[in-house]
Amino acid sequence: MAYLSGCRRYVSTAIPFLVILVFPQFLFANNLYFPQVAIGGGYTTSFVIINTGTAPVSARINFYDQTGVNLAAYGRAINVPVGGSTRFTLPDQGALTSFWGELPAGTATVQGVATFQGRSDTGALVTAAGVLGVGGGNSFLVPVDVTPTSSTGVAIANVNASSAVTVNLRLLGENGSQVASANDVRLSPLKPHAQIADFVTSFFPQLAGTTFAGALVIEAAAAPANSLAATALTLKEGLLSAIPVLPVRASFGAPPVSVTRAYTTDTNNVEQTSFTVGQTVRLVMTRNNTLSTQVNVEARYRATGPSSYILANSVFSSSPTGTGQQNYYLDVPIPQNATAGSYTFEATLTYNGITTSATSTFNVASGSSGGGGGGAPGPSTASVSFYPTFLGGGSIQFQNQNIILGGQFYTFDNLAPGTYEMTGSVGLGLFIMFTSGSGLLGSGGGGVTQGSLRSLAGPMPIVDACQVIYTNTGSSPQPFRLQFTVTTSTSAACP
Repeated sequence: MAYLSGCRRYVSTAIPFLVILVFPQFLFANNLYFPQVAIGGGYTTSFVIINTGTAPVSARINFYDQTGVNLAAYGRAINVPVGGSTRFTLPDQGALTSFWGELPAGTATVQGVATFQGRSDTGALVTAAGVLGVGGGNSFLVPVDVTPTSSTGVAIANVNASSAVTVNLRLLGENGSQVASANDVRLSPLKPHAQIADFVTSFFPQLAGTTFAGALVIEAAAAPANSLAATALTLKEGLLSAIPVLPVRASFGAPPVSVTRAYTTDTNNVEQTSFTVGQTVRLVMTRNNTLSTQVNVEARYRATGPSSYILANSVFSSSPTGTGQQNYYLDVPIPQNATAGSYTFEATLTYNGITTSATSTFNVASGSSGGGGGGAPGPSTASVSFYPTFLGGGSIQFQNQNIILGGQFYTFDNLAPGTYEMTGSVGLGLFIMFTSGSGLLGSGGGGVTQGSLRSLAGPMPIVDACQVIYTNTGSSPQPFRLQFTVTTSTSAACP
């Protein structure tokens, strides 16, 4: 999700403003990175590169899309004398596109700024924001503020040309204690030259609708030095402001012994998230011991599925944990009568009274779709309910139905758990709120998994855990494409 450009454009239709970013000087290096760039859909990005060193700069700035593909058409040569500067602009062309850039300056020293400008169809400037170029690192700290009306967004790029990097995210409370960790599949691993931009509430869906203040640690696990570049902002009551991304030491804020990752594999240690009954799922817990000796910890492997079905809940009261970062696992056969659907694996470790945990999800299929017909959903199906609001026309296509009337709930029963897409068009604006299939007009349980919404296309998307907003400033309707997962677990679904 292009959170920087998408949110700015959405806000700017009502309140023009300027955001000025201030970053510590030590973030700049010979390799200069711009973790977020946006063009199209009314946006341009202008760059200023300044030679602050003692040697001329002769280099090339390269840009990469979110999958790591080199966007050669946008790259260009940069030649700057000592004390000089150069400027160029990536124009407003086509639909809104989000990517990132790098300038390898060799032995020279450069600094730079990328300025986003959003304009209306008449060409009037409605928003502008400057983002300073940053240097690379492996561990960063971002202040985080989340309320029901605000959130913090981050953009992370893997600057390596050939090495994928697993990126771990950890939340620290205001007292410095670790309160949660996340292993997003989009970051496990983050491919070479790939980038991701999203809100903290997407990485930690349990924060949606709550109030949280603390910090986010972004760290590359066992990666080459200076593998990541990152930037961040906060969206509060419709207004955007930039926040610093601070380099910190490895394992900053982490207890001496902690869980850093939870994931699933087959019995050959090949990572996978889809299983069927009768197979064995390997629950893997990555532990990090910064002490100089092996210690014993209490370790819990817990996997729960739809309708609170417990697949595993094993506790080892004295589990040896060696020094450094190592993987420990538990093999769990999946019974033939296991409930089909989405499962959550929680790996928990307690050492000296301090508990840390990490979670991940996987799916179990039974080989039978369940439900069927027009009756109430069975244990392996769910109901999806949503409430759309259209502004200036538009439509929604879902499950072979065309919806053009807003202001009411629509419910679809007997949906098997899995990934679904919703498409349609946006007039001036479109708001979709997803609710539990067991409440309101829903006749079954489950629903859309909280935090699973992903906007694949559409004008200026703002995506939260259970709702999405599209804003169209163009003169004609624009298509949208929304992806989400459906779960039979009511507790994991949107409330």
